[in-house]
Amino acid sequence: MRALAPVGYTSCQRRNPPIALVPQRCSELVACALRGPGSEYAVPWGQGGSARVRSAILALTAAVVIPSVAAAEGADYASESLFFEDIPTVITVSRAEERITDAPAAVSVITADDLRQFGVTRLADAFRLVPGVDVFWQDAHASAVSARGYNSSLARTMQVLLDGRSVYDPLWGSVIWDSILVDMEDIDRIEVIRGPNAALYGANSFAGVINIITKRPDTVEGVTLSYRGGNDDYARGFGRYAGSVGNLSYRISGSYHDDDGHGGSDGDAYRDSSRNRHTETARLSYAIPNGDVLDVWGGEGAVLQDVQYQADALEDEERRRGAFGQIRYTGHTDMDGEYRIQYGNRRWWTRAVWMYERPDVLTWNDVEFQHAFHPSDRHRLVWGLNYRSTECDSVNMGSWATGVADHEVNDETRRVFVNETFYATDRWTLVGGAMYEDNTITGDDVSPRASVLYSPVVGHTLRATWSRAFRTPAAVEYAANSGIPGLVWFEGNGNLDPERVDSYELGAKGFLPGNLDYALDFYYQRIYDRITKRWGSLWPTFPIVFYGENVEGVDIGRGVEAEVGYSPMRGLRAFAHYTYQYITSHDTLDLYAIPQSKAGAGCRWRSAGGLSAGVSANYVKSHDEYNMDDFFLERVLKVDSYVRLDARVAQSFWDDRAELALIGHNLLEPTHVEYPLTRVARQVYAELSLSF
Repeated sequence: MRALAPVGYTSCQRRNPPIALVPQRCSELVACALRGPGSEYAVPWGQGGSARVRSAILALTAAVVIPSVAAAEGADYASESLFFEDIPTVITVSRAEERITDAPAAVSVITADDLRQFGVTRLADAFRLVPGVDVFWQDAHASAVSARGYNSSLARTMQVLLDGRSVYDPLWGSVIWDSILVDMEDIDRIEVIRGPNAALYGANSFAGVINIITKRPDTVEGVTLSYRGGNDDYARGFGRYAGSVGNLSYRISGSYHDDDGHGGSDGDAYRDSSRNRHTETARLSYAIPNGDVLDVWGGEGAVLQDVQYQADALEDEERRRGAFGQIRYTGHTDMDGEYRIQYGNRRWWTRAVWMYERPDVLTWNDVEFQHAFHPSDRHRLVWGLNYRSTECDSVNMGSWATGVADHEVNDETRRVFVNETFYATDRWTLVGGAMYEDNTITGDDVSPRASVLYSPVVGHTLRATWSRAFRTPAAVEYAANSGIPGLVWFEGNGNLDPERVDSYELGAKGFLPGNLDYALDFYYQRIYDRITKRWGSLWPTFPIVFYGENVEGVDIGRGVEAEVGYSPMRGLRAFAHYTYQYITSHDTLDLYAIPQSKAGAGCRWRSAGGLSAGVSANYVKSHDEYNMDDFFLERVLKVDSYVRLDARVAQSFWDDRAELALIGHNLLEPTHVEYPLTRVARQVYAELSLSF
């Protein structure tokens, strides 16, 4: 048996599963047809479920599975598995490497080839390739990403990791995508879990988990340079140098980015922003002779962003800078086990000017131990401990106008987690896990998860999953105490309970002969104690009051996610996906970014002569949204249906050491609205890349 890869491990080799289901390798022809992450073939996306539609999923999956079962009748399970040994693997769902069909959650993978060939220039846009994930831009650089109907301007329900280190903002309870210190060229792949996974990643893994995994230094040795220019004074440069000395490999990367946003949207009353950004990161990896590995990351960056919001005649200048450090030791134990000890530190400073200066200083410290091993041939156990402290020193916790001093809000969280996978038979797998965590804000909680997986034939899996997750209130929700008397006041509620979701999922995923793959997922969710925002006025000063409270009752969320992928030949990959989602209540004013229907499709191709092309289209049905910056008017506005079309065409030269590309975003119309009072403009870029 093989060792298990921990979260953040950057290779994604197709190895044998943890039990002896695959006695030997399949033919090269079939292997090419089913390549996984990092290869020429995109990894297919999608999984999910719903208890209310059990009969529907059984009927739909039977139409796909029964012909395969009939064709395989009379063959034993081990011989069937010869044809599916190279099914792609993921590492985030169970904190250990497993085939994507064996994962006990709805998981998708975006590869480095996807990012490049589909022309993704901003990280948030990558998730348009995934079913069940909502993406919208609030201006040229502020974006919101969430899964299964929880999107809003702050998108507080997604846990986002960079090489296994959380980048979730504990002050506002969100992810500032523009400030994540990573360059697109350094990303190896992104694994996206839709649905709760608090059993392994704790509070705030409420709607899903995104793990951004960067490239190991020994996979990108040499020098890489690129420059991209476009409309609205867009300019971006990137450079990387990677090499090795003995057992030590290293990479050093840096980039700068400068643009004028969407050019003011022709002077209309829309929100826009310009930006100047630079980032410098490094990674060292030392291969110890006994097989252990020591990895060290570090980086820093800064952003200057000018936001114009003509609707209320406001301008805002935001200055942000940050730095991080991370060290991880990965070792091996008996019973084909692997352990990981990791420490991460992150510090972020931001200052915005809007009627008063708002300097915020956030500090994260995170220590984690994880051990994954096989107690027997049919058991895999992953367990671990985590300690995290966050410090928020912010003017939002006090007001200069009333003389209340700025103060610091601290939170300490202690966690214990375990995940057990039991291969009951060659066809049945049982998965159970839970996390116990105690934090200084809401006390202790337990987040369990249980799954049953059935594989009628190798390469096809039916899955039923139940899970529970919590969202801890953000610092501004429970401790805000700031504003200008007589005009606006932000006040938190120190008695908030965490939000809770119980999720029921049914899913089917599989690979068919002819290089066709499919995924179909249903989910049903019950959301309790939702934290809402309320506005009010107090006599005689008439301030607008903001505070949070738990709303009694239950919100129901349900949906379906479907996807099909096709790889008819080497270098060609096409996909299409559809999502329907619905939540019964929108108690929170900014929780209106929930289109009930959306769909996407795309195709990428690369020839032996170096010519490549990629095109993707996304349709979003009309829906209501609320703009958080419009709080004086408190308007709920309609976002019309739109189709976004992105494309990239490129030609490589000099044995693929140089490439010239043309990239276009939003190509169907000059502008379209994704967020009220914001227009997303058409963008066209030319890019030259060199490597040697």
